[in-house]
Amino acid sequence: MIRTSRVTALDIAAFVVGLLLLVSLLSGGALAPRPAQSGSAPDLPEESGVVRLLVDRATIPTGVAPHFAQWEKSATYHGAFALGSDGSFGWVERYNTPAMARAAALAYCGQHAADCQIIATSWPSEPAAGGFALTARNRAHLARHLEHPGFAAFAVSENGASGWSSDFDTEVEARVRALFECSSANQGQPEFLPPAPCVVISVKAPGG
Repeated sequence: MIRTSRVTALDIAAFVVGLLLLVSLLSGGALAPRPAQSGSAPDLPEESGVVRLLVDRATIPTGVAPHFAQWEKSATYHGAFALGSDGSFGWVERYNTPAMARAAALAYCGQHAADCQIIATSWPSEPAAGGFALTARNRAHLARHLEHPGFAAFAVSENGASGWSSDFDTEVEARVRALFECSSANQGQPEFLPPAPCVVISVKAPGG
């Protein structure tokens, strides 16, 4: 039997993180040899999202309606609600991109039904250019990493996870720590969800 394989974006991301860790260790930088800053900011109230219903509300099954109402009430930023013909459903909220929100909602619903469809989505009240919007929590992390001296970095995932670092001696150390913090926040996700690797979107040099 012939076996085939393919390299995914997650494989590449894992390789890059591993390479950065190796470079950091070889340069004597380890992850936190001195009191550098990293971690996450406290939870902040989220702005309300705009819900877009894609089906007639009357067609939502009675047993699903309370769950949909709960999602609709708490929906912020990019979210989605998926429904199967047998009443199975799945939903997510506070994602950073609409595509990942849809994929995750379908994945949750797909654990119980094979014909799940997106019946509603939520968007930020003021979506950012390109459809990518940082949640209030993510923005707090981004601001936090700019408050300290030294090299700083901020990493984020499409599913809303984020991590920051600051007060490091090198850019490599700052990047590695930010990716580590974001990946740690991303742990515990069900295996059936689509991969959402963390990427560094902001780096600050000393004095920057």
